[in-house]
Amino acid sequence: MALSALWLMLISDPLEVLVGLGCALVGAIGPLLTVVFVAASAITAGAVLRVAARVFVGAGERPAAADTYETKGKREQPESRGRLGRVPMTMTAVPAALLGGAPDS
Repeated sequence: MALSALWLMLISDPLEVLVGLGCALVGAIGPLLTVVFVAASAITAGAVLRVAARVFVGAGERPAAADTYETKGKREQPESRGRLGRVPMTMTAVPAALLGGAPDS
């Protein structure tokens, strides 16, 4: 009986059921799970910020200069003629659009 009621709730509004189950889990386990969630969020945010700084700002160590533009396959073709001097517009337009469309909260 309880299983069929859960199945009906999942069919009608699965997001609400999953959020409710998550809240029940956090309430049952208590503060320990909150610490795990905060730590996982902090580690993820640090990794995202590190990658963003490396990709979009150029932070970090520069790769060693090479004489040739090398690829690692017999038939692999390079995507560009050489190293790019700046970040292409297509790579900066997407994050700018996502940040511009983010809700204010």
